[in-house]
Amino acid sequence: MRADFVLMDEARGREAAQAKGLSVIGTIGVLERAIRKGLIDGLEVTAKLRATSFRATPKLLAFLAGLTRERLSG
Repeated sequence: MRADFVLMDEARGREAAQAKGLSVIGTIGVLERAIRKGLIDGLEVTAKLRATSFRATPKLLAFLAGLTRERLSG
């Protein structure tokens, strides 16, 4: 099996995967890539994430929302 990344948000799991030489990406990283490619709307995604129990700092969610604003203005 071939994969570019292991999807993992949990810190200890990320460390273990990286220790084995695996490239790790988290949920925010996947969302960032999708927003940058224009596949999803960062404003909508951050609003939905805020309505769940997903744990992310307000600064990180603002970053994701800002990516959409940048794409729309630039």
